[in-house]
Amino acid sequence: MRWRCKLIFIFSQSIALAMRPSSMKMRSKVMMCEKKDLNLMLIVGRGTSPYGLTSPSPNPPWNEVVSSLLLRLKVFEPRIKGKIYFEDEKIEILNERYDAAVGFGLTQKRSEFTTKNTIMFLVDETSNEEVKKQVFCANYKVGNFLTEFICDVMPWSEAAKGRRAVRQSFDLLRRHSAEDSVFAILLALNAIVTKIPVASSDINPSWDKGIARNIREFKKMADCCGSEIFNAITDPQTKKAIDLLTSVDLRDQVGSYRVIVSNETPQLEAFSLCILQQNNCFDCDAPILDRPIVEPIKMWRGQPLDNESDRQIFIGHLDVSAAAATNYQKEAFSWKICCGANPAYDAFPMQHQIFYPTKKVDSKTLWYDPVFCVETLDGDLIWTKRHYRCVQQKIPGKYLLTTLDNGLVSKEHWTIVDAADDLEWAIFSYSGAAQAAGQSYQGALLCTRDGRWPHSAIDPNSQNFQRIQSAFNQCGIQLFELYGHGIPSHDVDRSFMWTPRFLEWAESNPPPLDRIGDISITSWRKQQRALDAAASKQLA
Repeated sequence: MRWRCKLIFIFSQSIALAMRPSSMKMRSKVMMCEKKDLNLMLIVGRGTSPYGLTSPSPNPPWNEVVSSLLLRLKVFEPRIKGKIYFEDEKIEILNERYDAAVGFGLTQKRSEFTTKNTIMFLVDETSNEEVKKQVFCANYKVGNFLTEFICDVMPWSEAAKGRRAVRQSFDLLRRHSAEDSVFAILLALNAIVTKIPVASSDINPSWDKGIARNIREFKKMADCCGSEIFNAITDPQTKKAIDLLTSVDLRDQVGSYRVIVSNETPQLEAFSLCILQQNNCFDCDAPILDRPIVEPIKMWRGQPLDNESDRQIFIGHLDVSAAAATNYQKEAFSWKICCGANPAYDAFPMQHQIFYPTKKVDSKTLWYDPVFCVETLDGDLIWTKRHYRCVQQKIPGKYLLTTLDNGLVSKEHWTIVDAADDLEWAIFSYSGAAQAAGQSYQGALLCTRDGRWPHSAIDPNSQNFQRIQSAFNQCGIQLFELYGHGIPSHDVDRSFMWTPRFLEWAESNPPPLDRIGDISITSWRKQQRALDAAASKQLA
């Protein structure tokens, strides 16, 4: 009888703990509203990391990875302050709790990882199992049977919110990309500690929003987009896409974009256009990040960069009269991407860039048609094409790009960071947002004529290698944070941008490199929908 009473007592205390915010957490939230800083404790092992496997600099040590991660976090959220410790170093304990402690590649437990010292303790999957048992977030503790039970039966509880944050962070951190690691931490802070503007927009129904907000958003969707919703849920492929998107946080840009490109339908585009872009049913407002400040190249071919030469760099190797003279053969494309730094943007294989001028005389506009391969969720390979309008800005080397992608408008600021005089390579940076979907993103691209690492930059001591490294550093990017294709001595079985498998498939499925031309983005999408509908009708 005594053990039953004790079990009931423990159970009741666990329920109380899980359902209410602890007094310490409430105090922390109040203080967070008043203070300027978000304090992070970042702890690293002394080994090498699995980051950058297809980069020019694979397997960097953990301290280099996390040092760069901290700089990126400050770009997305300027209030963040952080201290980095090796796991065998003494950790400074603050008078106030850390807002988060995050471990990478840890091999030993530490007594400092407690609720007394930090609001949450998260780790990546390379940390050992004993360390993972210490993970907690607010009122959630990994491995506590009663807390897990409460999370299952009371998904609205504080413990359940903590469990969702832990699971989401673990899923993002295991991808070993800088961008995913940034959002793993930002999303956890946004869920538990305080609002983070770039991570606060959420278009999925969730317990974290509360019943009232979910009902309000659903009502607005039904009032504004009833017919679009009906058409979407009655089309099997679109319904499948919506179900998959519901299971993926749309702020997880990698997962959500792969779902979208795997299930493109006219109904999905109309659904997104109405709910997100035209009516902003979820009140999303993702900003275009203005840091780091990336300056364009000043000189090219011995002359100051101007509006003519910056167009020539973008046009690259394309076989048009406006292209710059080079010793290379002209192509049906401007550039092929060798590697990039954003998993949602740069990690699709065999990316061709086609920049070309409009037919209007003296126009400051270029068109940009990226063509790339997508491996769908079903494992099929398909070619995908987009259409951007590129408008020159006042400063040479800077452009504003705009597109409509599956019902969402995206705007991006592009900068020519550097380019070889002979156009062997060029580096472009970008910072953009799909404002109505709550997505902010940024990165940079190394582009070459054949998609391979530049021959003149194979030697790390060469001038071109140093220029490429310096250009990425100016964008706040380290070489190990790149994806796609590394230096030839490193890329055996580690490249995915131009692998033998993809190239063999492309031999029998050539990319659609025909230029879309002087047609608005909206008109082109309408034209594509009509062609898709006609093709589907013919198959039926």
